[in-house]
Amino acid sequence: MEVTFFSQIPNDARRRLLYAAVAIFVAITFGAIGFHLIEGHSWLDSFHLATQTVTTVGYGDVPIKTPSGRLFAVFFMLIGAGTVLYSLM
Repeated sequence: MEVTFFSQIPNDARRRLLYAAVAIFVAITFGAIGFHLIEGHSWLDSFHLATQTVTTVGYGDVPIKTPSGRLFAVFFMLIGAGTVLYSLM
């Protein structure tokens, strides 16, 4: 019988990890769609910008061009970072 790492994690912890991963994926997807629609970035640049925001890396290599894009970025920073922090609890 082979014992894997995940089989040693209690079911409630596995469920929380799954919820955290889904929440982070949803946040990044929401951000990518927002940056694509509001800023007109390509899908790859939008995904890149959303991932930078959620992970708080923020290289700044993809510029935000419009005031509405900046407002969305502020909103997304709070939602994205909050989602990650909540997932870590």
